Amino acid sequence: MAQSWKNAKTGDIIELGSYPFAADGQPQAIKWAVLGRSDEGLLALSVYGLEARCYHGHEQDITWRDCDLRRWLNQDFLRQAFSEAERGELMLTEVFNDGNEEYDTDGGEDTEDRVFVLSLYEFEEFCAGGELAVCLPSPYARERGMKHADSESEEQGAGGWWWLRTPGSEGDFALEVGGYGEVGEEGTPVHWSGGLVRPAIQLRLQ
Repeated sequence: MAQSWKNAKTGDIIELGSYPFAADGQPQAIKWAVLGRSDEGLLALSVYGLEARCYHGHEQDITWRDCDLRRWLNQDFLRQAFSEAERGELMLTEVFNDGNEEYDTDGGEDTEDRVFVLSLYEFEEFCAGGELAVCLPSPYARERGMKHADSESEEQGAGGWWWLRTPGSEGDFALEVGGYGEVGEEGTPVHWSGGLVRPAIQLRLQ
């Protein structure tokens, strides 16, 4: 555990903010894995899946810019998880929303977010093939309805599936990472419940 995120390097685990973690909703400091460091900031991903939510509340074509998950992360989650001083340390990140080249589905307009989820490109650059690809749920997220792919995967200790922001094979699908850390080929309907939410942030260094 890095003593201060200001000095953290890629691969370190840092703590910032707090969120319900125990099954009964008791909060705990949020652990973040540092994915990369630049002169301006640190890119970090939550170690655990903190919530189980749908990408969007209705079955419809939707992009990251307009989905319910983005709105929740940058409003309710942002206010609940971070103090005013901590929110001041979060960079307003330019989020690039590329489409899905395999299926020619549109990723929508780029956005500026304090909190976001990874794209397929970011997952492949920072997580694929490593320990971070598998997302374990917090006990709170498990109680909130996270789903394993099947009973066998749960028995084998796999994580839960978690959302990416890149669209899937259709406009009403978003890509997800499965319990063993592999990206689903076509994605998951945006209104399906049970997907883990794994926030990403950038912390300013200047």
